[in-house]
Amino acid sequence: MKLSQLPVAAVVALPFVISAPAQGETNSSEAAEMEALKNEIRVLEQKIEALEQQQATEQQSNQIQKLDQRAGDLERQRDVDRTNAAFPVYANPNTSAAAARAWAIGLNWWLNKNVRVMTSFSRTTFTGGNGAGATVTRQPEEVFFTRLQLSF
Repeated sequence: MKLSQLPVAAVVALPFVISAPAQGETNSSEAAEMEALKNEIRVLEQKIEALEQQQATEQQSNQIQKLDQRAGDLERQRDVDRTNAAFPVYANPNTSAAAARAWAIGLNWWLNKNVRVMTSFSRTTFTGGNGAGATVTRQPEEVFFTRLQLSF
């Protein structure tokens, strides 16, 4: 093999120096990048704070809902106690209804901006009080209401 057929590799060494900036000196691009990162951190901290406030508000709202529900339960229990106490004195449990179930449907018809006709139908069925003389609870109550409203 001749010398001219051998692969030739040449290595050129160039001096490449990375110098750290002296204290107090920074690259303008590095400074801009650092400022952008600081801004991003501030934005993230604000988002975290907003989420923490939202979570605290939701917890307070849940506590208020629980208290409202508890107050409603106590009111219903008080009403049941009153109802149960009223039966032996004011109503005969053998002939009076113990519960009622109702449904209704309504219709509003605006003839013009000053006249409205309203109508509704309601049906109530009773349970309990099936003893002798219990005539009211044996049949459902059906009511048909109409109303004419004039506005000037």
